[in-house]
Amino acid sequence: MNSLADLTIAIDLDGTISEESYEDYIKLGAKKYVKSRKPFAGVVATINELYSKQVKIIFYTARDENLRSLTEQWLKKHNIQHHQLLMNRPKADIYLNDRAFPLNKWIWSPEIAKQNLSNWSKNLIKKEKEKKHD
Repeated sequence: MNSLADLTIAIDLDGTISEESYEDYIKLGAKKYVKSRKPFAGVVATINELYSKQVKIIFYTARDENLRSLTEQWLKKHNIQHHQLLMNRPKADIYLNDRAFPLNKWIWSPEIAKQNLSNWSKNLIKKEKEKKHD
């Protein structure tokens, strides 16, 4: 890994970049639920900052495939740039989701994203160098 352009970040949708509410899902139904979600504060700016640094952004979700079009419309409506939407869990270098990485405690901001990217890329480069020496 030589640059941020080599980095792929897979980001879950519900509970990670927007609020997750099983009660709303049941009450509203799947389609209205998807339309009603709002991104957490700072999400759009942070993700778009990563995208502008040529980091590959993949969104993934456990949502059914029949919700793909609505999910793509939601991302477009909120101007969230990305490279790919998978309706399953992809292979990536880093997973950001509400279960694996406690983003509810992580502040979505471009400044923190830059700092995290710097740390991640340094760690990944270090691991690559260590692999070559083994």
